[in-house]
Amino acid sequence: MLKEWAENNNIELDEKFKFKGSNRLYRIHNIGSEIDINLVIQEKYNNNWEISDISVNVLENANIVKLPWRPDKGDVCYSPTINSSGINYFKFSWGDTCADKYLYKLGLICKTEEDAKQKYNKMVEFCKKEFVQC
Repeated sequence: MLKEWAENNNIELDEKFKFKGSNRLYRIHNIGSEIDINLVIQEKYNNNWEISDISVNVLENANIVKLPWRPDKGDVCYSPTINSSGINYFKFSWGDTCADKYLYKLGLICKTEEDAKQKYNKMVEFCKKEFVQC
């Protein structure tokens, strides 16, 4: 039931969302192993994720507000980089630092390697168009 509801609402596992009219954060989370999927809906309370007691009726009639992805402290993320070493992105652990937040605000924090590579390619194309080649 929960898996079907999440698919119908385009909600991915552990993606944060809100219900319209509410400021509380929710996510669908797997509390089982990869083989045995036991999905629960969790609510963020005092910076901790706890199992929510939301009823099936509430879910079926709810208006979902999807939120932009933002890493939590300790999450692995990627950022494109232009340098002479041939490396086009770097991988790091989100520390929620001022530097992390600045890169996020600039749109340079990515959830996957592929996203970081795509942003790198866009950055290179922009530079080729805007700057004279040496």
